[in-house]
Amino acid sequence: MQWQELAVVEDAAIDYIKPMYIVIQQNNVMLMQLYAQCLTFSPSFISQANLAHPFRVLSRFALNCMQLKLLVIGHLFRHDGVYYHFSAEVKNKQQFFAKAIEQLQKKIKNNAVFLKDLPGELSMPFKMNTRYQAFDNDVSMQLAIPPTWTSIVDYENALTKKYAKRFRTTQKQFVGVEIKELQIADVQQYQDRIYQLYLQVAKNQSITFGLLNENYFPLFKQQMEDRLKMYGYFVGEKLIAFSSAIINHGAYDMNYIGFDYDYNNKLGLYFNMLFCCVNNAIIGKCHTLVLGRTALEAKAILGCKPVPIMGYYKINNFLFAQITKRFTNRTARAQGELWMNRHPFKSENASESV
Repeated sequence: MQWQELAVVEDAAIDYIKPMYIVIQQNNVMLMQLYAQCLTFSPSFISQANLAHPFRVLSRFALNCMQLKLLVIGHLFRHDGVYYHFSAEVKNKQQFFAKAIEQLQKKIKNNAVFLKDLPGELSMPFKMNTRYQAFDNDVSMQLAIPPTWTSIVDYENALTKKYAKRFRTTQKQFVGVEIKELQIADVQQYQDRIYQLYLQVAKNQSITFGLLNENYFPLFKQQMEDRLKMYGYFVGEKLIAFSSAIINHGAYDMNYIGFDYDYNNKLGLYFNMLFCCVNNAIIGKCHTLVLGRTALEAKAILGCKPVPIMGYYKINNFLFAQITKRFTNRTARAQGELWMNRHPFKSENASESV
């Protein structure tokens, strides 16, 4: 992570988010630098569609009546960087980090803290602290790309008959869709439409931890340049979807997508976008495709495997703790376990199913 990239959140002026650059020092000696964000929860973060009416009303009422401030250690909108730095003077990083987080909470007076994408080397104090809860089954879905693959044909040939047939059928739905890599000028031109497509996907989730605004993607592309790949999917002159991915040390890390749900079923839009990510990662000579936390079954069908992510949270308000518990339980039930039984590659199956 280059620290100047963090300024995109500030430059975009995203509502409800206050970026924080923290320096901890002793006797004028810098001991640790830390990036965090303070998120003030808004009722707009809760979906209107995907929750039972009584619980949706209760959640929105609570957020309207009581301000919930969430201290995020890390970056809400990225997971590909390291958001802290220790000086050589710090010997026990685990204890120092944990103590710094506790002191920071006292200063911020937050209702909750979220330690996002915490590396294993720093997680033990929070794992042992009963006041913190781990995000159960929090995984990143990732596909390891063999160095022998040179095109999407190699991916298809590695699939069992069942999944190869599904791949070809899905691809046929995409005939007539033009895929174009978006440069900075393109992102600026389609800025409003990109944001509309992003919102269609974001608003379809039960809850979002902050929403981007229309300024974010042009500024992010301008800052990242070729390290951020953005693609537009067009039917005629109409942009119906976009995807973005960060190229990070040989990983093709899908960042955000947006698409028009009216086109999804007819064109197999979502799955075809995932297949495009596979293709882009292969031709980009990446060793890993990172597709993130959501839609686990779809990504397991693609061939991705779960990679555990360390995340912990602590909530100081009883009502908000109950709301969070309800959300996490609902998410776990929605995900289910069927996705774990998806094995699309020949190498994973003793015999192929037709």
